[in-house]
Amino acid sequence: MASITDTGKHRVGIGIVIHDGSSFVMASCCQILEATYDSLVVGIMAIFRGILFSKDYGLAPCVLEPDKVEAVDRVLNNNLLNASHGSILSKIADLSSQINGMNISAISTSANRVAQKLAKNALDTSKNTFWVEDFPNCIRGLVETDRSF
Repeated sequence: MASITDTGKHRVGIGIVIHDGSSFVMASCCQILEATYDSLVVGIMAIFRGILFSKDYGLAPCVLEPDKVEAVDRVLNNNLLNASHGSILSKIADLSSQINGMNISAISTSANRVAQKLAKNALDTSKNTFWVEDFPNCIRGLVETDRSF
């Protein structure tokens, strides 16, 4: 999962790809947030949206791979000390406990090209779009390349 902030238009594009352990795409989506936040909050919000998406579509077990290391650390350590992040981290902890077999681990931005492309697509189209057992054409080549590794 990835997020891109467009500070000029005060919005954030989120790209989420949920796959199984064999890299089969279970679902994908582009989402828009009509606000700007700092990088940490954007990363935490992307994780929250990914967990909600996974839960809503019954996509477990699954792997969520955000590219914001600090956000992943906050989520995995359940660090509720910061009041501005505490509420959303608490919601993430509650949701995570309801999903059996969900794994969250950070990956580098360069390894997250598919989700980055979806986040950019969210900004370009300004729409929330969801695909189950499918993905949009804009990432097809990247998905096929990732599967070959």
